[in-house]
Amino acid sequence: MADTLTIMQTVHDTSPCKNFMQVFLADQTIEAQLWVPVTFLVVLFCLIILIKYWRVRNLAKRINRLFEEKKAVYDEYLVRYNPYYKSLAPRYKDRFLRRTISFIQAKDFKYIGLEGEEFMPLLISATAVQLTFGLEHYLLDYLRTIYILKDSYRYGMSEKPFAGHVSDEGIFLSWSHFLVEFHDYTDGENVGLHEMAHALTYVNFRVQEGKDDSFRKKFSEFSPLARPVFDRMRAGETTLLDKYAVSSFEEFWAVSIETFFERPFPFREQLPEVYFGLCNLLNQDPLSPDKIQGNVPVDDDNNKNFLKTALETFKF
Repeated sequence: MADTLTIMQTVHDTSPCKNFMQVFLADQTIEAQLWVPVTFLVVLFCLIILIKYWRVRNLAKRINRLFEEKKAVYDEYLVRYNPYYKSLAPRYKDRFLRRTISFIQAKDFKYIGLEGEEFMPLLISATAVQLTFGLEHYLLDYLRTIYILKDSYRYGMSEKPFAGHVSDEGIFLSWSHFLVEFHDYTDGENVGLHEMAHALTYVNFRVQEGKDDSFRKKFSEFSPLARPVFDRMRAGETTLLDKYAVSSFEEFWAVSIETFFERPFPFREQLPEVYFGLCNLLNQDPLSPDKIQGNVPVDDDNNKNFLKTALETFKF
């Protein structure tokens, strides 16, 4: 009798129905265990997006408030120190100011050897906006910090004093050189424009953050136009470009930017292929009253699409 009960119990324990239920319950447990981390990740992702949205929304409000509060003061400074801004039509001045305020808000300015004043970030940011005024991407995203030094400085192993440079740490500028060179806007020398030119190619070709596909494509079209002039200068030909341009093609690019904005008439006459190549690359012509060529990039004009632009360009 006991053997019969044992056999019946064994048959009962190994029945297909029980096996199915065990497998089913095991699957349900595994599925429940999987849903916990998946749900957590989805909630976390939504929370991050929501936080970003609110931060960008607050940023947009702050920029609008600063624009209204600072417009008159900033306009006065830029008219006095930035000939490019001074020559703009009123509607473009507003656009320039909004971009400049956005740039200031996106950067951390550090002062070395001097006390910071409000107009310093304004004038430095304006050089970046001037260079990129015809481009859609203008914040130079990767380079978050701008160091403003009192005077020239030593860098690395070089014995030659620097007036500015760009590295992974950020953008470095000598304030004394910056200010002096904006006082003379006809000599083709401008350390602010020079270093912002380096910064623009740095974020587009050396790092993975802040790339502008349109700029990269147009730069590949600009290089074949400029290379022959660079090669001739290295072979001894004299042009209106400063001799420092022969140091490397990167320096040729930065020196060309200085000359493009400060001496556009002779540049267009003597090196038309390079001049018009830069016009195409930067989507602007300094000799044109409106400056920008073709379509005006959509950004924060009249506060339209600002949140979309900010979400795409500001990194947190």
